[in-house]
Amino acid sequence: MIANQQTLDSECVPTIVRLRDRLETVRSCEIDRARRRLRSLNAEQEMAIESLTRSIIDEILDGPMAALTAASVDEDRVAAIEIVHRIFGLS
Repeated sequence: MIANQQTLDSECVPTIVRLRDRLETVRSCEIDRARRRLRSLNAEQEMAIESLTRSIIDEILDGPMAALTAASVDEDRVAAIEIVHRIFGLS
C-alpha cells in the first residue's frame, strides 16, 4: 500500500495540482466577469457565488481525481495522466 501511495504522490499529484490550478484560474476569471456585469454585490451574494463556484470545481475534479487514483495502482497511470493533460489542456 505504501508503494502505491508513493506512486500516486510522485506521478499523479502534480497533475492533480495543475488541474486544480487551471480550473481555479478559469473560476476566478469568470467570477471577475460576472462581478463586472452584476456591478454591486452584497457580502452574502459574494459568499454565495464563491461557494457555488468552488463546489462546481470540486465536482468537476471528482472524476479525473478518481481516474488518476485508480490508474496509479495499475499499469494505466501514464495513459491516464496523458489523457487528463490533453482533455484539460495542461502543459
